[in-house]
Amino acid sequence: MKITGYLLLFAALTASAADLPRFKWQNFTTENGLPDNRVYAVTDNGLGLYQNGQWKCFGVADGLPQRAVLSLALDKRTHDLWIGTMGGLGRYSAGRFDSFTQLTSGLPNDVVYGVSVLGDAVWVATAAGGARLNTRTHQWSLYNERNTPMYEIWTYSVTAAEDKVYYAVWGGGVLEYDVKTDHWKDYNDPDGENEIVLFKDQGLIHEITTSVSYVKGILWVATYFGASRYDGRNWQNFLEKDSGMPSNFLNQVKSTDGTRAWFSTDKGLAYYDGERWATYRPSLETHAPEMLVRDAKGAVTRVPVDSAPSREPRNSNFNGRFKQMNTLEMLDQIASATSVKKHAITHLGVLNEAYDYPKPSSFSRGLRMDVGGVAILLISGTASIDENGQSVHIGDFKAQLRRTYHNITGLLEAEGATWKDIVRTSCYLRDIERDYAAFNEGRTAFFRELGLDPLPASTGIQAIL
Repeated sequence: MKITGYLLLFAALTASAADLPRFKWQNFTTENGLPDNRVYAVTDNGLGLYQNGQWKCFGVADGLPQRAVLSLALDKRTHDLWIGTMGGLGRYSAGRFDSFTQLTSGLPNDVVYGVSVLGDAVWVATAAGGARLNTRTHQWSLYNERNTPMYEIWTYSVTAAEDKVYYAVWGGGVLEYDVKTDHWKDYNDPDGENEIVLFKDQGLIHEITTSVSYVKGILWVATYFGASRYDGRNWQNFLEKDSGMPSNFLNQVKSTDGTRAWFSTDKGLAYYDGERWATYRPSLETHAPEMLVRDAKGAVTRVPVDSAPSREPRNSNFNGRFKQMNTLEMLDQIASATSVKKHAITHLGVLNEAYDYPKPSSFSRGLRMDVGGVAILLISGTASIDENGQSVHIGDFKAQLRRTYHNITGLLEAEGATWKDIVRTSCYLRDIERDYAAFNEGRTAFFRELGLDPLPASTGIQAIL
């Protein structure tokens, strides 16, 4: 998932002693005009445009398909802005918005995680596979498990160039499309689903990919377990333990050329120039602005700085990634709260609403409660149900378990959370004696893929319905 927590607008200041870029960071929140406290101009409450020192905000009332914006791509020829949202694809052109949804176009799913523009083609990554819109003919081409080697259809990111197009497929590695030959190829982790890297530099570092960036013949890949670089023949992998990355948990990667790249992680923003690393963040201990430089020999130098990208919004009642609190802080927030705010959790790109069944069920897929600065997510029981409310993978226990986890992950993402925020689960099995071993095997593999530590508390219950 795309975890937001760093800011983005900054101005170059000087070169550091290590000849790595230094910046004067300026952080924006709702207090100074940003429509939401999450990240960049892409927020879960609209689109922000920063121009001439001021923010201009666009929402659904202005024509945005949905208020939760996930991705942006600029057509450099026409200057049209393509916008991926939780409710469709948008285009901002000449001061007006156009919307593309499953109902009004060939878009395969309304949850658009990524978008990339190349000539007349607009490539999108959605919760139900990839797609390409030809802006000249207005025709759509859909790509999924039926016509590509895509065995998972949850595409998180897409990057397009003149020769190749790459997709990050969550749980399915990387897909490559050769523009000249019209051929698809997949790249997967040679270690399989192991969270331990057994064969370093022998292939993609992990199957759970979150972002791809392809520039000048070089592909960069971000995953939940490190980063990879691919030059068309050889793979190079990067881990926290043997590089300058502050964490293996990566959300995004953005390459500037074949050598240099930026990495968004859960423990800071990182920059790599081909030999050295720089990390920009508030110190994990003191929270003071920090810049760390690691040279090619592994020596780390702390460079004095007076600003850093923000890891968390300044106010405590925000809708993004959850701020970690100790017990006393949490109790203080709850005790000082004067009201409890709540709203339903939905993710229509993953599963339907229970009350939309032919025989409606009267419950929400989840409920969020905000008590002071404490956010509590309650996820309802779910199963192997798709976005149309249909039971899927009938007779395949492992596939049904994966689909159930897929649904829960989507509901968590809708509120900016991940499985690492989960503290307790309740697991209902129809025949616990028959199915528990297979269930526990699948659960263990899934939790290992995510690197959960500690594991959430859990109770297994037999439920004959």
